[in-house]
Amino acid sequence: MKSLVKIFLFLFCASLSAQKIKIKKGEVYFDKVAIPIRIDSEYEKIKGGVVGDFSQMLTFYNTISSEVFIIANYKGKMMPTGGKEVWLEISDPKKEKTNSVDFDINLGYGKKGVLRHFLKKYQFINVSGNVNQLKIDDFFNTTTKSVAKTKAQGAIAIEDKVAESRKIPLTIDLNTKFISNQSGKIGFFKVNPDNSIVIGDLDNKKIATASIDSFGKTVNVQSQLLKENFSYRNLSTSLVNIEGKGTITFVKELVYQLHSRGLTLGNQVSKNQNTAYQKKREEQAVNFEEAKVNSTNIYDKKGYAIDEKGEQFEGAITIAFEQIVNANDRISSGTSNIGGGGIGNTLSITYINKKGKSKRKSISAKKNTSFCIVNDNGEEECYKALKVMGGPIMNESDGPLALASSKGKFLKEVYKEGDLVVYQYPPTKTYYLKIIDKEKAFNFSISLFGKVEKKANNLKEYLNGCDYTDKNKYVEKAFKELATIKELINYYNTSCK
Repeated sequence: MKSLVKIFLFLFCASLSAQKIKIKKGEVYFDKVAIPIRIDSEYEKIKGGVVGDFSQMLTFYNTISSEVFIIANYKGKMMPTGGKEVWLEISDPKKEKTNSVDFDINLGYGKKGVLRHFLKKYQFINVSGNVNQLKIDDFFNTTTKSVAKTKAQGAIAIEDKVAESRKIPLTIDLNTKFISNQSGKIGFFKVNPDNSIVIGDLDNKKIATASIDSFGKTVNVQSQLLKENFSYRNLSTSLVNIEGKGTITFVKELVYQLHSRGLTLGNQVSKNQNTAYQKKREEQAVNFEEAKVNSTNIYDKKGYAIDEKGEQFEGAITIAFEQIVNANDRISSGTSNIGGGGIGNTLSITYINKKGKSKRKSISAKKNTSFCIVNDNGEEECYKALKVMGGPIMNESDGPLALASSKGKFLKEVYKEGDLVVYQYPPTKTYYLKIIDKEKAFNFSISLFGKVEKKANNLKEYLNGCDYTDKNKYVEKAFKELATIKELINYYNTSCK
């Protein structure tokens, strides 16, 4: 069955190709036989068009009913590179619906080509002149787009901008190579040995390089300042290596083409670069402030700090638990350490001394040092300088080399029951357990080469022989939850004391 359909379509198309079409004073003839269809034609004036552009309105009538059954606007647009895009804008008699379609040049040009589209491609009519209204209705019930029309619209938009740019009076000095407008110099041009031309601005920055194709018809322009390179038709009557009128014409048109695409010469590039640089710095500043807000760092919080001698200072406390990149800070190579020292182990406090003067003091995480801040809800949040057994307190960004470090850090107190206190390191949210009379806190994490059994024994030793894991296997992951550590403390207080 499919084979029969293909044979029928082939014979149908072959018969159409064999049909001789003639249009005389709007009347349509097939093989010298008139059919009841008339085509009225009217060329439309194209505003701002170039040679080769056209727009022909074709109205199709059924001569039996004297009614219009379809309207076609046959359009063509010369492209900057010299080619032409052709398409049809097909409308219903009332022009309430319009579809744009690409024109198939294999069906011919002009009115005959349009007629063949309706006869052969869309089957709006047949060779007897009968109108197939169902086919027409189906056509308008769908939406079509013409690629050729889209390309042409882009070219038209550029042509309009170029036409506006050409209103700017330019002066080209062949001796000095300067380009000037009514306000003064805006740039320069240079002819390369290969006859390409370079356009530069007043800051000696290259704007574009243009060259003519081997046929002398198309100018190809390259510019790193545009998203893509472009081409246009050469208007110069002479090659650019002839130092004369041809060069002047060529350079003027090139500058107009660049201007229409936003490249106005002068000091534009430097200004744009400065603007872009300033915008980038502003964005980086915003990102930095957002990172500070989202971090666990403390910035100028009201509170008090106690140094290693036991002296207390009241004021604004700042400490960094995380490194935050500040791309605008060239001195610190982009790394912000607002605490004034190591990450998590040094705070700064600004306070008023006995003489009423503002002072700033740094306090390191040494024995007996601590600080508390007052949160927005009025509650105190306290931190104590601690070292831990079983490995150092590490940040998420720390690598293997950090294992060699044994410096203490400030840990936040999160829970206390009896003589057991639970601390947490803010960036990693890792918990540590400390018995008040012991020097170091216990680290629940198992080291890279550590063993579970040894860690369980270490915990038993830390708890003065209290074997919490005797009936509960040591599960490192479990101690990441405060609830598990509370169970351990409860077991210790009820079973081991």
